[in-house]
Amino acid sequence: MEGLHPEILQQLTTLGFKVETFDTTRPKEATYWMTYTANWNWDMAIYLTYFQATLLEDGKVLGRAEYDARKGGANMGKFGKTAEKIRPLLMDLFQNVKRGTVEATSMGTSG
Repeated sequence: MEGLHPEILQQLTTLGFKVETFDTTRPKEATYWMTYTANWNWDMAIYLTYFQATLLEDGKVLGRAEYDARKGGANMGKFGKTAEKIRPLLMDLFQNVKRGTVEATSMGTSG
């Protein structure tokens, strides 16, 4: 959905990272970058069905985070704010990434 990318950027900024968006060519100053996939479904309302993010450093995968509600069925927990679903995933994924004391590490996102 259209609000996901800005939400990811805001959450990473809140975690202390300088964030840039790119589509194909990673900015040279981006030490770390993240790619993600998100899928949505409808069942009485639009909801996040699947989210997977991969964190990389200089081409090496540092970690992955996944949210999967594809088999949500009658579970009403599948509904709710996307921000609240991805926040703990991003916090866990980025917990070991070093942040600068004055200026945070550059982070690129592509998705």
